[in-house]
Amino acid sequence: MDAASSQMIAVVIDDDAAEHSSVIEVLARAGLAVHSVSPATAVESVRRYSPVVTVLGIDIPDADGFEIARRIRADSATYLIVLSTRSAQSDVILGYQSGADCYMTKPLRPLELRARVEAMLRRARRS
Repeated sequence: MDAASSQMIAVVIDDDAAEHSSVIEVLARAGLAVHSVSPATAVESVRRYSPVVTVLGIDIPDADGFEIARRIRADSATYLIVLSTRSAQSDVILGYQSGADCYMTKPLRPLELRARVEAMLRRARRS
């Protein structure tokens, strides 16, 4: 069974337009149905779509990306990938403490994102 036939869904939350479109392309090529949502509707959208994977850009103006991650994690078992320009160890640890399953720094490395998503999908398909 492939990802498309099982209708696996991904949600993307990021305000960086260039990287946002790259993330969507990577997820779509991995066979996921992708929903792009705003930070203001992130938590509600994850509840509604029940995505297998969520990609959250943590550096969101006028919002606390780590808090959004905590709120998503409180309600969902989605595989949560955090993208951030912050690479300090304290930020990475805060990302994981906020509920991230994966913390990637920007600029986006599309091949690495694809490999991480495909590894997660292999496990999801076995469940």
